[in-house]
Amino acid sequence: MLTVLWAAEEARWPAWQAALERELAGIARILHEAPDPAAVDAILYAPNDAFTDFSPYVRARLVQSLWAGVETISGNPTLTQPLARMVDPGQTEAMCDYCLGWALRLHLGMDRYAQDGVWRNAMVPVPPLARQRKVTVLGAGV
Repeated sequence: MLTVLWAAEEARWPAWQAALERELAGIARILHEAPDPAAVDAILYAPNDAFTDFSPYVRARLVQSLWAGVETISGNPTLTQPLARMVDPGQTEAMCDYCLGWALRLHLGMDRYAQDGVWRNAMVPVPPLARQRKVTVLGAGV
């Protein structure tokens, strides 16, 4: 059985607990503290947590970031495990939809149209079409 260290804030645990325990049942046990770092096979890591020193975890073959992107971890000199990048087509499509939705909300001024029973839209100009707008994309994701 694998030993997995939860190296993230305890406040994050409830959001992950059910799925991790379900998926790792019979495969791994999850520790919240590692009395023997040399016994840890994998680390579930959330950047910006107090956990920053990977050097005692000499047996760990996987450090899985719970966040998108590796820029907050790739420069850590104590991380000796190779970095792998996961590409999930479903996540990519969902993120594209999410970003498009927010860009359109901003460009169309959707917040002006919130309906609370008071009509305020009488003199609102017609917004430009999407093709008339410029959008800057930041990031190196898919």
